[in-house]
Amino acid sequence: MELHKLFDAVLAAESRDQWSKIPIWGSDGGPVGLVGWREQVAAERGRWHPRFHTYHFVNKDQVELALAWGYELNDDDDRESTPEWAERFPLNKQVHPFYADILWNGAPVYRTLLWGVDQRRGYVPNPDPIFRDREPGEDAELERYEVSSTLAQFAELLKNLAGPASFDTDYYCRQAGFTFVDRGWF
Repeated sequence: MELHKLFDAVLAAESRDQWSKIPIWGSDGGPVGLVGWREQVAAERGRWHPRFHTYHFVNKDQVELALAWGYELNDDDDRESTPEWAERFPLNKQVHPFYADILWNGAPVYRTLLWGVDQRRGYVPNPDPIFRDREPGEDAELERYEVSSTLAQFAELLKNLAGPASFDTDYYCRQAGFTFVDRGWF
């Protein structure tokens, strides 16, 4: 399958009924696909533990197509990685960066960075900072953040598969002050 057709198939399968959830944790599941390793905190320093995605769904019509997401990039208490745009969320400024993967026959063919916002009740794409033109020697000045409308649609699909959200992805992107642009997946 060609990559652009795969992307189209992902976004076309927007209903939860078109996907089958693969249980990962609990009595009916176990980890699916090792994503990385993480050193334990505090008392367990020096001990490394495997890390996995939190969610895994398979497309019912094309079982070769799967989505996996939730592998977080940092610990919940890592405040140094909080971007400035998170300050626009009045009640909970903490955001959580995580990877989302598209898999074909079990192999990752696309990975993007998303952010869990509003206590992970919503997802937003990783924004691209756009800076104002400047003269040599002047400091860079942020003009705006841009997000791909296609990636926002992908984030919305994943959030809907994960469970009900407080608000949709567009709402969270607007609250963060992001500008939508049509630039596709890349």
